[in-house]
Amino acid sequence: MYLATPQGDGAGGGTEFTRLTRDGRPVVVAPVPGNALVWPNFGQRGSWSGDSLHRALPLKGKEASRKLVVNLWWEGGTRVGTGFG
Repeated sequence: MYLATPQGDGAGGGTEFTRLTRDGRPVVVAPVPGNALVWPNFGQRGSWSGDSLHRALPLKGKEASRKLVVNLWWEGGTRVGTGFG
């Protein structure tokens, strides 16, 4: 969950999914306070999905502030239903 929108002359600070593309470019999700970004790391058969590979983009500009986020990791047991694909 993003807690603050980066301020400054270049902002930045989004989350880039390096293997997911739109119009030939990696998908980038901009940080918006209160928005949560959730995705499954595993496919339907329980193996790791390379499509979940991501990175935090740096803040840009001389006057860049800081990026505040909350990360939550969970490990599942029995799968009853995830709501994903």
